[in-house]
Amino acid sequence: TYSNMSRPRIIYQAKESIHGRHFQSKAWIEYSLNIIIKDAGKHPVSIEMTFLPPHPFVMNTQLHHSIKSESLSQAFQKIARFFYNYGFDLHN
Repeated sequence: TYSNMSRPRIIYQAKESIHGRHFQSKAWIEYSLNIIIKDAGKHPVSIEMTFLPPHPFVMNTQLHHSIKSESLSQAFQKIARFFYNYGFDLHN
C-alpha cells in the first residue's frame, strides 16, 4: 500500500572546500564539498566530494567520493579517514 508519509526535506545545504597535505611530500590536494542535511532518514547527512585539479604528482586520488552518515561530525570523521587512507592530513 502507498504510505502517505512525506519525504525528508533538505534543511541545510552548503558548498565548501577542504584541503589535505600529503604526509611525506607535503603536496596539497583540494576537494569541493556539497553538504546536504535532511530532516529525517537513517543517514540524513550526505556529502558529495569532487576533486579539484591539479593532481599531486605523488599519487592519484579519487575524482568523486560520496559520504552518508548519521551526523555531521561522523561525516567529517569519514572524510578524515578517506584522506588518511590516501596519505593526506586534513588542513583548512
